[in-house]
Amino acid sequence: MGLVDGDHSPTHSRWSVEIGEDGSAIESMMLTEQGTALIPVHIVNENLVSITIELNYSAPFDATISGPESITVDGSSDVRLDVIIRGVDILEFEGGSEEDFEVTGTVTSRQGLPVSVPGDTDSAQVVISMPSIKKMTLETEGPGGQIDAGEAISILVTLTNEGNVQQVPFNVQLTSNCVLMKLDIYLDGLDSRYDPKEVKSSQVSIDVPEENPTETCTLSVEAVIYPNDDLSVKITLNESTDVMVNGPTESELDIDVSGITDSLPSPSPLFVALALLSTARLRTMRQPKS
Repeated sequence: MGLVDGDHSPTHSRWSVEIGEDGSAIESMMLTEQGTALIPVHIVNENLVSITIELNYSAPFDATISGPESITVDGSSDVRLDVIIRGVDILEFEGGSEEDFEVTGTVTSRQGLPVSVPGDTDSAQVVISMPSIKKMTLETEGPGGQIDAGEAISILVTLTNEGNVQQVPFNVQLTSNCVLMKLDIYLDGLDSRYDPKEVKSSQVSIDVPEENPTETCTLSVEAVIYPNDDLSVKITLNESTDVMVNGPTESELDIDVSGITDSLPSPSPLFVALALLSTARLRTMRQPKS
């Protein structure tokens, strides 16, 4: 087949282990996001007699290998066997990292007769690469329930890198739809580089205005992700939490008004006397002349 030149030793005799497809060598493969790969292995026998090959595999990324332990190949023929890599937790390894898969074959018999001293071996390798998983999650946690106007509340914002490569969120911003509680806060502490599995949180304190009416306020957090490290693809994460604000009651407003009235200074005796004198003078001036 001429896929990959075998690692021939002086004892090697006209057979080879090869990794490839449709007559072309495969030098590298990428695992699926499920941590699996199917590797096409070919045993090529150019001898006129059959040979039995014992197979051994080296597993990359702590994988489980499923493949035959031995195979018999007739003379002047080749056999394809599919070796399966599975059980790799791709989130436990950095995206883009590479390790080798190797299959080694050793002749144990020829034409059904055991080889007295096994040592006729050949091997083939392929580079297995780890896929890059880019995934970030955004969570918000508010006070819950109801609060009164004039109180202080806090909201917890958490960003988590659930992928296996570094990620950088941009413009992490907290806003509110309330008329009197307008917010436009950039959470600079969360706007930074995240390693795989890294979690960052920010506790934001918010003062609710005393005159805030009764309403449901929606506190929203937004973060922008560029997964391709350029502006070609933009992903926006959004999370929100609702807060029920109880506005001031009428009695509280009356108390505020009476408080203002009570705080005014009382008129002085001199001011009262002048007022009475002015009133009497006006009455005298208005009397008709005789």
